[in-house]
Amino acid sequence: MDSHQAFFKSLDPEEEQLLLVRDFLYAGSWEELVQDLTARLEGKPFVFKLSSRIEDDLRRIEKLRRYEESHAIDLGRYLVECGKYPELLSDTTDEGGEGSQG
Repeated sequence: MDSHQAFFKSLDPEEEQLLLVRDFLYAGSWEELVQDLTARLEGKPFVFKLSSRIEDDLRRIEKLRRYEESHAIDLGRYLVECGKYPELLSDTTDEGGEGSQG
């Protein structure tokens, strides 16, 4: 198991959900997801309604984003490799793990 896979496996379910939401609804863009959550927090129109804890989710996103940026990796690739989301098989990132990031 490589260090990035180990990091992925250490994520809590909420962090994993944010990766999934980013990849499915925001085409891999952290920036668009953050903008949407910030708009919701400010009472502006928003695209996706997460259950709650917007401020916590924004902190989780920052943690994931920093990890991806500092290691030049797209953690979304591990959503496929973990086998929990077989529907993602057609949407895998390149083998180098440098898929789209926002």
